[in-house]
Amino acid sequence: MTAQPTRPLHRRPAVWVAAAVAVAVVLAAASVAVIRGRRGVGPTASQRVGALVATIPMGDSWSSAASWTYVQGDVGYVAWEENDKHLEVRSVELPGGRERWRVSLPSPGGQSWTGLIGFSGGVVAVPAEFPDRPGPAVALLGGAEKDRWTVPMRYSEALWFFAKTVVHTDEVNDRLDFLDARTGTVISSAPHPRSPVGHPFLLSVRTPADYTVPSATGDAPGRNTKGYPGVPGDHDPVVQFFPDGSARLFDAGTGALLARGSDVGEANDFFLAYDGRLYVAGTRSGYELVSYDLATLSGRRPLYRPEPAALLLDVAPCGRDRLCVLDQEGADDSTRLHAVKTDGGGEIWSRPAPGGRLLTGFGDRVLVRDDSGERSLLFDQDGQRIVDTPGRVVRVDLDTALVFSGRLTTSPANHHVTTLDVRTGRTVADLGTLGGIAAGDCSWNSTVILCPTAGDFRIWRIAVGSAG
Repeated sequence: MTAQPTRPLHRRPAVWVAAAVAVAVVLAAASVAVIRGRRGVGPTASQRVGALVATIPMGDSWSSAASWTYVQGDVGYVAWEENDKHLEVRSVELPGGRERWRVSLPSPGGQSWTGLIGFSGGVVAVPAEFPDRPGPAVALLGGAEKDRWTVPMRYSEALWFFAKTVVHTDEVNDRLDFLDARTGTVISSAPHPRSPVGHPFLLSVRTPADYTVPSATGDAPGRNTKGYPGVPGDHDPVVQFFPDGSARLFDAGTGALLARGSDVGEANDFFLAYDGRLYVAGTRSGYELVSYDLATLSGRRPLYRPEPAALLLDVAPCGRDRLCVLDQEGADDSTRLHAVKTDGGGEIWSRPAPGGRLLTGFGDRVLVRDDSGERSLLFDQDGQRIVDTPGRVVRVDLDTALVFSGRLTTSPANHHVTTLDVRTGRTVADLGTLGGIAAGDCSWNSTVILCPTAGDFRIWRIAVGSAG
């Protein structure tokens, strides 16, 4: 969606399983606890912005290429692969880093581990691709044997967590499985015919609340290697698309089939399911943006066609009853950002956004960034550019962002980090340089940021809060 996987706007999912975690990643819902002690009493050293709060050591034979984090409210998860390919997982309290539980998982059939899927009650350890069969993905809800379950999973399959259920795209058996999130037990299944041109893929339905939680560090839809933060309900809809352009709508809480649609789009189109509508646009030059009623997968409504013809790059919500569309006519400096009415009323405004490639929604504002992380632009609801900064901007919550000084990769590097008020475009605080972090695998909430470094994980303060 983290991701948080793959953005809320999906193309046909990348081979890296789009692990859309539509969970109560109420990680941003952990609001900042500002110190209001006795008059004249300020924050302690560990409570100051930029302070190193805690360090969590890795083992003696850790693999520098395989370490991951996940943050959910006041709970953090860290994982790393040892040189013998077994995985160490720790759950810690935030902000202080005190250990809640630990798990050691052996190598899955001699293969490596490739990341975490975060969800409201824990994490899933995901194995690498098995050459001839699905590998065992292990859901960890605690440190005891009774607190885990396993599901066979291919590298290209999706495992999406909702409030009480999990949706799994079982490509071996050509079906969509709905599992109990606590036990992994299959509640119901929806089989489908096998297609010679590819497997169906999933699209999670976004709401305005989903754009108030931390955004991804990478191009996956989640906060970490495989995560998709969301704010779920018990009966969230999920859409399954087929290569022939047809689609099915399910209740993710029960597995009930709600609607069927035909000719809603092509396999390589852009799709965004948001706030009761399904938005679809082609990927070729001369695209048209249209929408459908999500409840029925019908009622096609034309919304926008650029003049002259342009190539669509991305789409994101950017306010009540509007979408922002990023497209390009030719060279990078021809990229433009358009605000479009969702009722079919056409374009509201259009602004140049040179070099832009991807969008991130911030309520009625929208962030435009390039591929390299060298430049980020923030526009308000009137199309005014209120931020133009080098580096990579990522969402913390509706009003706050983190600004990293460079591209976010999984290789250790020094990053100067600041916090940004996206309502005004002003810098709130300077965290200084976070040394040697694998920024592409960092996770955060409204108070702290958790990052892997060479040999340990570190927790830094990003906003004034309690000692924890």
